[in-house]
Amino acid sequence: MKRATFKCLFALLSSLFVDSRALALTYDAVNDFSYTNNPNGAWSYGWEHQLGDSFNLDATNSGTGWIGIDGFNDSNIWKNLDSVYHNGVAPGEISMQTGRDTDRFAVVRWTSPIDGVFSIDGYFGAGDTGINGWGYMSYFVYHNNSPEYSLHQTYGDGYFNLSDTVHQGDTIDFIIGEAWAWGNTPLHADITLTGSLPVSGNPIPAPSTMSLIFSALVGFFVFSSQADRNKLGRNLPRNTA
Repeated sequence: MKRATFKCLFALLSSLFVDSRALALTYDAVNDFSYTNNPNGAWSYGWEHQLGDSFNLDATNSGTGWIGIDGFNDSNIWKNLDSVYHNGVAPGEISMQTGRDTDRFAVVRWTSPIDGVFSIDGYFGAGDTGINGWGYMSYFVYHNNSPEYSLHQTYGDGYFNLSDTVHQGDTIDFIIGEAWAWGNTPLHADITLTGSLPVSGNPIPAPSTMSLIFSALVGFFVFSSQADRNKLGRNLPRNTA
């Protein structure tokens, strides 16, 4: 009976451990960027007239990214595929541009495929704005059109470190605007699942915590099994021959 119970509990704990590890997801705006598909999985690239306005996809492929309806006069989100810097953008970085009109905001949008608690970490880079001092830029992070982070009219970098409870279909927008035309702003953003949500809405422990719980419980059962074997050995009849 004890052996059967142990096997059942071990199988259950193993499945919980595997499932929690499977939930260890990270979405990386740079590494996930696609200059051939928009939308691209959870990511999409576009613009809006004002903060909180409707989101519009950049419809034209530029070869290295996406531009809006007015071509290069509109918002532009692209990746530096070269081996040298271009306009303050390092090799391999993605960059956001507002376009010619100051009423256009460039947007990189992430749409959550699942419910969960996510960390949102990264920064907006100064790009050529900071290098040449041509003008300032404003940075924003919005969750479902509600502001979570903002830095207005800066010539430097803007770092963000957020944690959000997110439901399937929610959007996280990384936005630049309120600035001079065509300014390049590199974006680095990692969105990482740190806990899942049960029906009650309370976070389930993150994978690292689940791993510790799993290890402790396995250790307990191993110790218990060893104690049972020792007890059995003491109760065996001694050979008096």
